[in-house]
Amino acid sequence: MEYYEIIAKSKLFEGIKKENITTLLNCLDYSVKSFKKNEFILKQGNYFDSIGLILSGNVIVTKDDYMGNKNVLSKFNPSDHFAESFAASKLPLTIDVICSSDTIVLFIPIDKISTLCNNTCSYHLTLIHNLMSIIASKNILLTNKINQMSKRTTRDKLMAYLLDVSKLKNSYYFDIPYNRQQLADYLSVDRSSMSNELCKLRDEEYIKFNKNHFEINLKKPHHI
Repeated sequence: MEYYEIIAKSKLFEGIKKENITTLLNCLDYSVKSFKKNEFILKQGNYFDSIGLILSGNVIVTKDDYMGNKNVLSKFNPSDHFAESFAASKLPLTIDVICSSDTIVLFIPIDKISTLCNNTCSYHLTLIHNLMSIIASKNILLTNKINQMSKRTTRDKLMAYLLDVSKLKNSYYFDIPYNRQQLADYLSVDRSSMSNELCKLRDEEYIKFNKNHFEINLKKPHHI
């Protein structure tokens, strides 16, 4: 399979020997689909019964408010997954999933993951455990975003977000997945105001940055 290494690196197949992945995929009734840049993969209001695993390209998850403003919730790259919570809950989508570049996605029906096949193989049990871990991890990320969005100022939202990424990466040097417009959309702030606050934080030596690479100054207090 052309994208075998990408699939093997995904958290969904973590702990499963490479030689078993092909066998397991044959039990999962998967499908593969290509999308063009800016094409919708999923739309709000629809139902979706599968997990999407990105083989190539990038996607962003967005949600529009009642005024039509687009808020970026997250961005995913090759080996990442999306929509597992909606597939598991069988509730209608409240988000859009849009390609930010030409993208190829592997779709796996959630029922095929959560139900053991006739072989009852041990690595299928690992797959179920991995799915539970993925959903739990994304719930934690959602909790972090609620905390970030609860901040009153653009400056505090920025620092809360950067500190959360730093903790997630376990490093004070890290890359973020967003460009400036996407970051502003993610934090629901004005891009110009956000850029000004980034420059102020840099001038005050709280942070350093170059494009999407950031460094947090350990010597400065960060009470967010």
